[in-house]
Amino acid sequence: MKRVLSIDVGGTFTKYGLIDHHSHISHYNTVATESIKEDPIAFFHSIIRQFETDIKAVAFSLPGYIDNTTGTITNGATLKKLTGVHLESVLNTNKKIFIENDANCAAFSELSLKSQDRPHTFIYITLGTGIGGAFVHNNKCYRGMSNRSCEFGSMVLDSQQGTTLNWNRLGSVPLLKKEISKVIHRDMEEKEFHHILQNYNALEWNEDEEAETLVHQFYRSHSIGVSNLLQIFNPPAVYFSGGITNLENFIPNLSVHLKKIYPDTHTVRLATAGYKDKAGLIGAALLFFKKHHSL
Repeated sequence: MKRVLSIDVGGTFTKYGLIDHHSHISHYNTVATESIKEDPIAFFHSIIRQFETDIKAVAFSLPGYIDNTTGTITNGATLKKLTGVHLESVLNTNKKIFIENDANCAAFSELSLKSQDRPHTFIYITLGTGIGGAFVHNNKCYRGMSNRSCEFGSMVLDSQQGTTLNWNRLGSVPLLKKEISKVIHRDMEEKEFHHILQNYNALEWNEDEEAETLVHQFYRSHSIGVSNLLQIFNPPAVYFSGGITNLENFIPNLSVHLKKIYPDTHTVRLATAGYKDKAGLIGAALLFFKKHHSL
């Protein structure tokens, strides 16, 4: 049985690979999303041609708004040139095409794990260049009236001098790196940025250190966003994916901040996603397999 070519477009990186029914990934690779913005269709064509003889279908995990009844991208978000595009038509391939919102793909990957203690209702939050998410209720993603639900990153968290600041702005990982670079007066390598994040401790942070203060504010913003969602949905669990969630101290630090504004934090399971930063990639393929049982 041939596999599915899965393509997951993120704000910073675009991942792709071949995935089978058991979520095994082969030929995994990444490219900078910036490099495909000018002509994403040409990039998709090149990857499809590369694996043409090995696949029966292509599954896309895409940012923005997806009308999965028509297969049209109503808002391309990061890939603005895809807005209004019916992907299957423009790709013009004999391979089956499946598209879905990236956060919905990631949330479905969590459902596929079928852990006995995993709840049927939960919030799923993706953390990266921006903030995405999904609300799963009784094992189904809530899509909203026009397929635009759970755009968590648009939630306004603060206001400064008349300017509203949303979660996308206050919780963006690349923007945090940029802000820290400003206060230390030089560009940081990824390794140094990771070191700063890894050494941050919400219980013992030093407010005299500017870089550490920025990380502290970053976590506080995330705690406000998560608290708002907990107040609205009252779920038994929240799962997080994205590169920063690979840090062992991510959940402990977030919990410290969250407890200050949401006293019932102990009643909610906070956990990193099972497939971590490959959740969208795997979820897109698994959703395709679910839709096409015969393949």
